[in-house]
Amino acid sequence: MTGFCKNCGNPLIANANFCSKCGTSTSSFYSNAGSSSDNLTLPMLSARTLSQVPAVDDGLSYSNADASSTNLALPTSSPKTSPQIPSTEYGSLTSGMGQQNSYEPFSPDLVPPSSLPPIPPRRRASKHLKTLIVGAILLLVLVSGFVYYATAFLPNLFHGPSVAGVLTRVSTPAPITYTYEAESSTNTFTGSATVKDCTNCSGHLKVGFVGDNNGTLQFNNVNVGSTKMYILTIYYCSGENRNAFMSVNNDAGVQLVFSSTGDWIIVGHITTSIKLNAGNNTIKFYNPTGWAPDFDKITITA
Repeated sequence: MTGFCKNCGNPLIANANFCSKCGTSTSSFYSNAGSSSDNLTLPMLSARTLSQVPAVDDGLSYSNADASSTNLALPTSSPKTSPQIPSTEYGSLTSGMGQQNSYEPFSPDLVPPSSLPPIPPRRRASKHLKTLIVGAILLLVLVSGFVYYATAFLPNLFHGPSVAGVLTRVSTPAPITYTYEAESSTNTFTGSATVKDCTNCSGHLKVGFVGDNNGTLQFNNVNVGSTKMYILTIYYCSGENRNAFMSVNNDAGVQLVFSSTGDWIIVGHITTSIKLNAGNNTIKFYNPTGWAPDFDKITITA
């Protein structure tokens, strides 16, 4: 028996009882015992059956202009060029009066592969937005780390001074203070002015009885490096509020007010500004109308 399998279209091997490809019994084969190797004829099919078979156009068509609606024959070909019968039960057969009969095989490749449903546009946009946000955060972290590293370590790497170090080295030096004792032998005392003991005073000594239009105290050799304004601090003792006049380098005197320190052995101080010349200067204390306080010392701050 010769022919083709109805299930897969595989040619029947001689004397075989089933299809070598799909295992279908030979009873399901198209018999073609009377055909020659040059002309393969399909079995007899009714026109009604043919009209129910769907047509698939895959670019291949085998036709026989002389075939009728009850007998379809494939074109003459050699065994080497005989077309393969498609893997469907009937393939695609069409017929009609006065028209060519054609056989169009069905290709499984035309069926689209199964796939997952597409991602909705909104969901896809949300996913892209999250990716952008994460990327921006990572970029910010990297930039911050680079800036911190550059400012903290690069100056040390190149052995260059930092800005803070430069500012520290060029900062204004601490002010210099010069101290002059009232009882010093280099000073000038006139009238009733005299050196007295004082427990709480610098050097335990002070100068009292200045004023009353009689006693004066003049600090000599007050030396500074340049001509400019300086801060003068006067340390004194007074059991009551008193006034005194101060003259710098014999200029007109300026009146100063000295508040009571509470006792004649308790030291207080007042501060004022004076202009001194480069080199030695003199500072004189006096009071033409009353008594001045007792004087402990003075300091000059540049």
